[in-house]
Amino acid sequence: AQTKIRTEDIEAVLHAELGTHARHYPVYSSKTVNGKPLFLHALEGAIDTIQIPTHPETIYKISLQSVENIPGAALKERVNKTLANAPTSAEPSKALGADFRIGVVRKGWEIALTDDMYTVLRISVVCGTGTYMRTLVDRIGKSLGSRGLALSIHRTKIGKYFRISDTLGFFWKRYR
Repeated sequence: AQTKIRTEDIEAVLHAELGTHARHYPVYSSKTVNGKPLFLHALEGAIDTIQIPTHPETIYKISLQSVENIPGAALKERVNKTLANAPTSAEPSKALGADFRIGVVRKGWEIALTDDMYTVLRISVVCGTGTYMRTLVDRIGKSLGSRGLALSIHRTKIGKYFRISDTLGFFWKRYR
């Protein structure tokens, strides 16, 4: 059964993310190790043969914008619609990841989407360069005793050059 999460708990977890922390690069990042991007090590099934480096991540501000409950069927429809629009590449150098791992991603969502109801948290983050939103969402989910997956990510500003008004959203699921 899904347990309702308290707003105070969410706020405490978000607050713990503030500041600069050493974080491992995500395995599907472009960070090179032994002359090859991490994502290639991962796609080749060789990620366990290397040491994944760390880097500093800084979060200056993080705030909860909203909390919404969504039926599993509606969330599944939204995810499938988003994945159907994911781009592919015919470029030979991207052959291993040409479909952006859509099959793996879709399977992950199918495994995750087994409950009748989900909670979507909409958060806003002001961060330094090199902050990975998907890994942030994963950490937040784990800190809440659950699992967090990025549902949608919208960059709102890059330095002083670009601004769009939107926020980061994700869902969590309590496994108890």
